[in-house]
Amino acid sequence: MMCRQIFQIIVLCVSACCLQAQDGFIMNDFERMVKVSDANGRPFVNPPWEVTGSAFFNAAWRSGSVLLEDSVRFRQIPLRLNLETQQVHFLSRNGTEVTLPAGLVRKLWFADTVQDKSVEHIFQCGFPPVSDMGYSNFYLLLSEGKIRLLESITKKLKEYKNELSGEVTREYITYESYYFYDGEAMYLIKKDKNFVMGFMKDKEHEVLDYLSANGLAFKTVKDIQKIVEYYNSL
Repeated sequence: MMCRQIFQIIVLCVSACCLQAQDGFIMNDFERMVKVSDANGRPFVNPPWEVTGSAFFNAAWRSGSVLLEDSVRFRQIPLRLNLETQQVHFLSRNGTEVTLPAGLVRKLWFADTVQDKSVEHIFQCGFPPVSDMGYSNFYLLLSEGKIRLLESITKKLKEYKNELSGEVTREYITYESYYFYDGEAMYLIKKDKNFVMGFMKDKEHEVLDYLSANGLAFKTVKDIQKIVEYYNSL
């Protein structure tokens, strides 16, 4: 009888913790969950040299949410996304910047302000490998639905040497590419009517009417994003 009561208490405690993790999201729970989930989370150390630019999507901390690999979500966490290593960093309660292991975070949401407007940036990983990117690479979600429009943003540290002075400078360079994901495979986007419309054959007439009515073409990612969003709304 005593054993059964102890077991019931344990179950209730675990359930309460899960509910708190799903709904309450305080830093205590997040830090404890990270430590329990993976012991490889480690303090971040800034590069020991002067570098132009930043490895992060936003150099400043942003309040955001994370969805862990076990589907537990935490909100209101100070976050940064390292686009060089494709890893999420968070700021602990004691002010330590911690790097989370690749793959621990499956999805993250950033609150941001662009041109005095509140926006939300959503990044997700776990998509099929393409080019030199794997499952742990994050993509910025530009449109979700039957077709996902994804933006890959990576940063690489480049070194330049002045042949006359011998001075060495280092700078982060940003590389961007765009993909369609149809639920099975990734496709590098071509700014071409036949390519884009090839994914929308089931709603071709509706999409073509939308293009004509709104004067859209296929020459910019912004136009393609509007087309995809319309298609996904049908």
